[in-house]
Amino acid sequence: MAKKSGALKWILIGCVGLVAIGLLCTGGCAGLSYWFISSLVKEVEPVGAAHLKSRPRVTDELGALTKIEAAVLGSNVQKINDGGSAQIRYVIEGSKGKATACVWLTRSGGQWTVVGYEVTTASGKIVREGQTIDFKSGGSIFDD
Repeated sequence: MAKKSGALKWILIGCVGLVAIGLLCTGGCAGLSYWFISSLVKEVEPVGAAHLKSRPRVTDELGALTKIEAAVLGSNVQKINDGGSAQIRYVIEGSKGKATACVWLTRSGGQWTVVGYEVTTASGKIVREGQTIDFKSGGSIFDD
């Protein structure tokens, strides 16, 4: 009987070891993906933030912007050689209130250009200018 429990013990240790290795690999892949996506967002984020600060309709609604933070989750960046498109989400705050924002950009010749934005205030008011990019249809640009 002792041999059976000894073999069972090693089988159990082996299974626990495989599960631990699987969890480490999954965590490593998730961490690497998050790092890669956040590095792409950090490349584009300053362009969108500067655009939001310069828009009179945004500053009229929120006052001078004091906080602009890009959110990795919910953002989408697609780069192909020197082209691409991006949708960056922000949490913004001004002297008159807080809001969330989404900025759409395209990349040509290695340069990011804003094509549109949407700001939703805490009260639900929406301020929108320009075009949106629909990533579900492969990054097509739509006029509002």
